[in-house]
Amino acid sequence: MDIFTDPAGYSSWYREHRITYLSELSAVRRLGLKDCLDIGAGTGAFHEVIMGTVISLDVSPYMLSEVKEERVVGDALKLPFRSESFRSSFVSSTLCFVDDVRMLLSEMRRVSREVLGICFIPLDSPLGEMYDEMGRKGHKYYSKARFLSRKELYAMLEEEGLRIDATYSTLSRLEPVEVEDARVGDNGSFVCLRVMR
Repeated sequence: MDIFTDPAGYSSWYREHRITYLSELSAVRRLGLKDCLDIGAGTGAFHEVIMGTVISLDVSPYMLSEVKEERVVGDALKLPFRSESFRSSFVSSTLCFVDDVRMLLSEMRRVSREVLGICFIPLDSPLGEMYDEMGRKGHKYYSKARFLSRKELYAMLEEEGLRIDATYSTLSRLEPVEVEDARVGDNGSFVCLRVMR
């Protein structure tokens, strides 16, 4: 995607929104991922809470230039790996930018031996509604995004034969004033699912 050509600018969001970022990290950490393929890794923002080996895959070589771990330029809808190559796979922001979410889920299932970690901002959350509105007004990133409701994503997982094992969320407020540790459930604006294949 042509919009992801500025890794420094993208990374600056995490510095400028540090409380939000640390809250999101707490949710990703709860997934307990290990030896993982990070799909749509961007600059590798969530790698510090994934244990073991992390391989970063992104369509943008620019974004991957910031990643210290092993990296692969590739398409999330046609993962260039053999079946069951990884113990786990992970996707976060990329979910709203792919053309075919079902194909992404199918590919994640194919390359993972045990678990899929899926984090998303639901359309039916305060943050999802705000980002969707920003997209309609022409925001650089969100104008290219398609946010899914919880119900939509959960139905897709079921259709792919995938089972949600645990759900964590954070960001119950639009502008958090302190780090919000992830809690069980999907009530927040940043939802992470531990999905079994």
